[in-house]
Amino acid sequence: MNLHTQAPFIKDIFSWKPILFRKQKLGDHKMAVRRIICIALAMIVLFKFYSILRHSEMNTTAKKAKIFKKAEKDGRKGDIHIVQLVFGVAQCRAAVLALKSIMSKWKSKRKIVEVQKLHLHILCDAKSHIIMNTVLQTWQLKNVDYSFYLISDYKKKTAWMKSSHYATSVSTLRLYIPEILGKNITKVISLDTDVIFLDDISELWDFTDEANEKQSISMAKDESYRYTIRFHAERKIVLKGGCNVGVVLLHLDRLRQLGWTDLWQNALDALQRISLTLGVAEQVRNIIAKAVSFRNEQLCD
Repeated sequence: MNLHTQAPFIKDIFSWKPILFRKQKLGDHKMAVRRIICIALAMIVLFKFYSILRHSEMNTTAKKAKIFKKAEKDGRKGDIHIVQLVFGVAQCRAAVLALKSIMSKWKSKRKIVEVQKLHLHILCDAKSHIIMNTVLQTWQLKNVDYSFYLISDYKKKTAWMKSSHYATSVSTLRLYIPEILGKNITKVISLDTDVIFLDDISELWDFTDEANEKQSISMAKDESYRYTIRFHAERKIVLKGGCNVGVVLLHLDRLRQLGWTDLWQNALDALQRISLTLGVAEQVRNIIAKAVSFRNEQLCD
């Protein structure tokens, strides 16, 4: 075979692989460029996403700082204040259960984390003070403060109370809450020790902001339609209906401005002229609530 006739064929054979190789290199180059573009776009998207998150975090931090400064400026009015009367070991157990239920639901419905604290004001005897203080110290709760007020320091205030119920003289201390608690505390929730919370207490606290300037006390009507108050007097006197004082919202600053102590003492003097023996403390407060002129915001509505 003539080599001249074979040369083009041999040339094509020898030139085929380099051409294929060059095509492969060109394809790899395009793929590499595409990968670089994809990586660059991904980095831009990630950077944009990070910027949005960072901006949102900075806004949240700024809001927290603003809320904190406002709370500090206003004397931490956003904090929840709870007052309880704890008398005896049995009530200590009940108070512990109540506090557990409060802590388990607190802030559970808040979309934005607020700089909010819970402050417990506990009116108690010496034994209850030891028990409750030990429990609270053991728990080491965050954003929870507590103060104790010994009943023995206020015995003179309730010495006048003559009642057929053994615990009335102690429970009467609730009438002195605006006086016992500091003037820097403007609002408080008064709770019985046997109250169990099934929802966020912050929602109950928000009701205090819905009261107008003339509303100082918020209670719920007693669920029992047979609820009556009877006086041991010459003529039977029955007051139908009443309010349950297991949960009471108090605007202490408004009560102080109204002269709360004088109001309820005048009402009590009128009551004692009718009956020498008073019933349980809940009845006393219900009678005073009827006698003293104030607007009652019903929690059950």
